[in-house]
Amino acid sequence: MLHRSCLLCGIACLMLAAVSCAGEGSGNLTEPADSALPAGTEHVTEAADPSDARLPLNLPEELNLEGQTFTFLGIGEGMYGYYATTDLYAEGENAEPLNDAVYHRNRAVEELLGITVDVVFHDETYDEIDRCVKSNDCPYDAVWDYGSYLYGPAAMGYFMDFKTIPYLDLSQPWWDQNIIRDYSFYDQNFILTGDISTRDDAYGYFVYFNKKLIGDNDMTSPYTLVENNEWTLDKMTEMAHAVCADLNGDGKMEDGDRYGLYGEGALPNRVFVSMGGTYYERSGDEYHFTVANERNIDIFTGIFGLMQHESAANVDKWKSTGAYSNVFTYARSLFAQDCFLFIFGIPDVINEFRDMESDFGIVPVPKFDASQDRYYSAVDEIAPLLAVLTNTPSPERTGAVLEAMAWESRYTLTPVYNETLVQRKYTRDEDSIAMLELLSESRVFNIVAMTNWGDLYGIPFSSFRAGRVPAASDFERRLKGAEKALAADLEYFAKLGDN
Repeated sequence: MLHRSCLLCGIACLMLAAVSCAGEGSGNLTEPADSALPAGTEHVTEAADPSDARLPLNLPEELNLEGQTFTFLGIGEGMYGYYATTDLYAEGENAEPLNDAVYHRNRAVEELLGITVDVVFHDETYDEIDRCVKSNDCPYDAVWDYGSYLYGPAAMGYFMDFKTIPYLDLSQPWWDQNIIRDYSFYDQNFILTGDISTRDDAYGYFVYFNKKLIGDNDMTSPYTLVENNEWTLDKMTEMAHAVCADLNGDGKMEDGDRYGLYGEGALPNRVFVSMGGTYYERSGDEYHFTVANERNIDIFTGIFGLMQHESAANVDKWKSTGAYSNVFTYARSLFAQDCFLFIFGIPDVINEFRDMESDFGIVPVPKFDASQDRYYSAVDEIAPLLAVLTNTPSPERTGAVLEAMAWESRYTLTPVYNETLVQRKYTRDEDSIAMLELLSESRVFNIVAMTNWGDLYGIPFSSFRAGRVPAASDFERRLKGAEKALAADLEYFAKLGDN
């Protein structure tokens, strides 16, 4: 366990700027707005333009926490070295843009509210959350954990409804309206994210492609295909098959050969949702499971046809990872060596291609077919998300600091992440920048990935491992169990709303 505190010391120019910006607030304390969006509303993410004037922060001008400490629980090392909450704390400036943005953000909020921001990093956050509640000993003002780990505690009443926390205004653009809609139950929101963290941005799925292999094979650029509404699953499959080659001529596809695609067992679900597939339809708090309908099964069939073909490689193919810490990093290193045309991936691994000699690009996960209304980007269910324990020391302090931190992050952290780390530092062309902006507007938070009602979400995993395509009957056999689990969860959330 690591314990670090941000100390208040002088950086006069920064603090003068922060105080000046903070002074633009209206000084009015407002009740949290009802911002849950109706079913069917388009996903909207309002990216901050650093050239825009700041929106007001609606906290009382006289609010001062007089040296109190605000403590986060954060994820330490994370899984496979990923998913850690790396944007909560910075020791100081080190000329790394994201680190410095985090440092400046925290310092500005500390100065604004008269607090010290403190973070306790823990490698077993779920167990620590459980301990805090059961022992009624909570030293944390807010907690971060893997998204899929937060749903169970939320249903058990461990977390506060964000809409009831003083000073928080979920209608503001610094809170992600997609998650507010997708993860709401009976107008309650127990799990949240927004500009306060870059982790949800870092774990939305898209496709990397190798420009050299596109050129060598006289293929149309995926950028052009996106522009012409021709970037579909069938087109991606055609291109993946065409580039596949047994380079050593031994009649087997193995290390040293060229593949059309790299994938892994966890991907079919995320790709399915990114292709417009639906596990359910929702109207208010009424759910209707749709995963077994004809279109959704067609989507799964197409995805599995792509990922189970000999032109695709998955992590089970490699027994040795050489000097790499895990098989996933090793597989991505092969993309950098021109062994794959496509990789389904996330922004958080883009730095692994910084020294790649061949150029690469970024496009959305393809549409299932040209009739699909838009592109989507499924957020990894393990991405770190935010919650507040019911026995948090001071809900007032929690609300004030989270609101100020999310507001400040919109103008300090998010622009640096979008413009410097993703857009300028790692990607290679203006088209990739445009694609990333498109993806930021298309995030989907799939509640079934969190809940796994009736083990519906597990069916594609097990089918992929077994080398078969999931059938409608696979899902239909589990629908009664899913409906029963859903009804039980809705009953829990309804009771929480009555308390």
